[in-house]
This record gives sequence, structure tokens and C-alpha cells, in this order.
Amino acid sequence: MRHFTGHTLIELVMVTALLGIIAFVAFISITSYKTHHLYAAAERLANDLRYAKNLALTSARWHGVSFSGSTYTLYETDGATDTNIKNPAKPAEDYVVNLLADYDDVSISALVNLSGSKIEFSPSGVPYNDKNGSALAAAGSVLLAGVGAGGGCACGNVALLSVNIAAQTGRIYIQ
Repeated sequence: MRHFTGHTLIELVMVTALLGIIAFVAFISITSYKTHHLYAAAERLANDLRYAKNLALTSARWHGVSFSGSTYTLYETDGATDTNIKNPAKPAEDYVVNLLADYDDVSISALVNLSGSKIEFSPSGVPYNDKNGSALAAAGSVLLAGVGAGGGCACGNVALLSVNIAAQTGRIYIQ
């Protein structure tokens, strides 16, 4: 008589089911991780816009944020010259944030109702597209996109969050 060694069908089904559960948990963790990055990036941008507004209010000078791709810079302006402000956490460096580098797969996808690529705050906290122009007539928005941050497949699904600046008041909120 021959004695066969091998795995039974029940053992194979159990191993397959266990691998499926592990893959499902990993997928949920990765999707959740990317969603957290999108929300963290939106909070960072909103707080930096508030910081620029508060600098304008407290210093009685114009401050703003300029956008270039997925990078933004905080600065002080006299209307002709924009001077980068220093990062309070790193006093030797300018206040420049690269969302794509700091938050995996998060980028600035669009600027809505912001003519040009900047927002400036007057000493009274009112948002302008430019110090030499007029105040925002409608709320401005910065749209952030996070690849794989929504529900469903983490490969190519894009979620959006909007950081809004209210006209006249300069209230900054995430939607």
C-alpha cells in the first residue's frame, strides 16, 4: 500500500479564506491611510491660510498665499513685491509647503474663483485676489485631490476636498 502525503481540500479552503481576510484588512487599512492623508492635507492648507490671514490682522500688513502646482508659499506683500515669510517651525527656511511630497498622492487639482494663483488678505482680514485689485466677489476654493482616498478600489479612485475662503469675511473652512 502506498501512503500519500498532501493537503486535504478543507485545509486548502481554510488557507485560501485566511489569505482573503488578510488581503481585505490590508486593503481597508491602505484606503483609510490615504483618506487620512487627504484630510490632513486639507487641514494643513486651511490652517496655513488662517495663519496668513492672522498675520495680516496682527501686523496691519498684507499677507498672502501663492499656489504653483501642488506647492504653496506664504508671503507678505506691498502690492509690487512679494516677500516670502519664514516658517516659524524652521526659522532659516521660507514658508513653502509641497503637498505632494508631504502627503502621499494628495495634490492641488484646481483653484476656483481665484483669478491668478494667489489669495491675499488685507489688514482687516478681507480676501483679495491681488492687493491692487478688488475683494473677492464670490467664495474662493482650493480643490485637493487624493488618489485612492475614496471608497472602492485604492488604484485610481480620486476623492476631492475643498478648502473654501468666504468672500468679504475671509472665513476659511473645509467642505
